[in-house]
Amino acid sequence: IIYVFATFFVQQLLIVIEGLPSADAVVFEKQMEMFGDVGSAMLTLAMCTTGGTDWADVFQVVEPLGAVASVALLMYISFYTFAAVNILTGIFVESALRIDTPDEHERLAEEKRRIKQDTIELSCVLEAMDKNNDRTLSMDEFLDAMADDRFIHVLARLGVEVKDAKLFFTTVACMNHNDVVSIPEFVDLVVRMRGHASSADLHSLILKTSILQRSVAEWRGEVGAVLAEVLRELRKSNAGDGMHMELPTSPTADRMFEVVQRCESLSFVRNSALNAGDIE
Repeated sequence: IIYVFATFFVQQLLIVIEGLPSADAVVFEKQMEMFGDVGSAMLTLAMCTTGGTDWADVFQVVEPLGAVASVALLMYISFYTFAAVNILTGIFVESALRIDTPDEHERLAEEKRRIKQDTIELSCVLEAMDKNNDRTLSMDEFLDAMADDRFIHVLARLGVEVKDAKLFFTTVACMNHNDVVSIPEFVDLVVRMRGHASSADLHSLILKTSILQRSVAEWRGEVGAVLAEVLRELRKSNAGDGMHMELPTSPTADRMFEVVQRCESLSFVRNSALNAGDIE
């Protein structure tokens, strides 16, 4: 860029010299000194953009060369100041940021440190909820604490969003298989529950749901088959003894027979699907 502009100013100086010699000997001498050749012009342009000389002094020398040369100098100063310098600065800043970016080990250590700090703060919050100081939390203690907006704010700052306090505690208690949860176990469960569900978590949940549905379907088919067999044996026994014993006709019995018949149908459909290979 400097070479292109330097060549342009040298050409402009030659055109002016050939067409109309300068009437001011001092100005002409400065023009020849600054733009007498390409090397001098490049040095002059570099100095007026890097602090070696004031570009206003250079402009006074270039102005007698004409409006085109004056505009060209202003364009060069503007481009170098707002484009070239910013580009170079951005390159150096990006390199510095890349060097300053922590690597995998540093990120892992920082994540462990953050989890440890959040665990300590969360433990302090839960200890404040523990009214009887038995190092455990019950449903009543948790609900009473969540009625205070300060606890909600502190938990939210630690990444624990509690929208339904009763459902939240029930979930944690079910994961712990107990009605009361010790504070260390509560902290461990809550830390694992923080954040958004990942794609792997969703696929794992879908897989577990599919397995549960298949197990329920198999269990329902087996129960239906057993009930149907019991019903057939009762009918055979009634017919073989020659006794006209009527089977119970209460609403409960009717409901049982209806369930048996439905289970037989579901079992038939399931077996057909298994044979056809259509069951998921």
